[in-house]
Amino acid sequence: MLKKVLLALFCIGIIFATVAAIPVNQFLKFPGIRIFWQGNELKSNPGEPAIIMDGRTMLPVYLFNQAGFYAEKKGDKVEVIDKRTPYINTLQSLQTFNQMRIQRLDNISISITGILGQIELKDNEVTSNIDKLEVELKNIKTAIASEDHIISNLRTGLTDRPSAIYRTDIVCDNYIDALEQLKLFISSNDENQLKKFTEYNSSAINAFNLMKNDYNSLFNSAILKVYEMSPK
Repeated sequence: MLKKVLLALFCIGIIFATVAAIPVNQFLKFPGIRIFWQGNELKSNPGEPAIIMDGRTMLPVYLFNQAGFYAEKKGDKVEVIDKRTPYINTLQSLQTFNQMRIQRLDNISISITGILGQIELKDNEVTSNIDKLEVELKNIKTAIASEDHIISNLRTGLTDRPSAIYRTDIVCDNYIDALEQLKLFISSNDENQLKKFTEYNSSAINAFNLMKNDYNSLFNSAILKVYEMSPK
């Protein structure tokens, strides 16, 4: 009786061993294929190589991880997520922010310099041009509430996110105050108004430079994370 039990257990062991070996051995009869991602070869495990089966390229899930993706088998499907996606999205958000805020404020800063030249030349259009800049600055301020979501969920890899990038209102307010002083100077020719303009304009420029520095820091950090997560 004992011999029969041992024999039965031995047979069951052989069956399970054979079944367990099938997934590995069945791949070896198909031609293997080398997989490259962005010029770098992904390393296949000898027992689970990338193969060509019936004219189709078959890739094991683990290769996705080497290519900077996160791959997870869930039941009868495999979910593949690019690990770099949050940082790539951050770069896109920052580029949008650059277009909607930084470039517009840059243009205003340049225009203010041009207005100083108009004042020197006693250009009749100078007051009208100042009014246009103030309208543009107020439009930027008005859009802050609806646009700040663009940079509210940035993934950059920085432990402390810079804060100056969120100070658009301070930049705009200082530029508006500076322009108001210019209008007073034009109407009164009072040098004190020109001094006040210089103070407000300097404050605006300083705040704006901090904003741009923050932007560059966030952008460069996100690029670095994308690079670090890319296969070497």
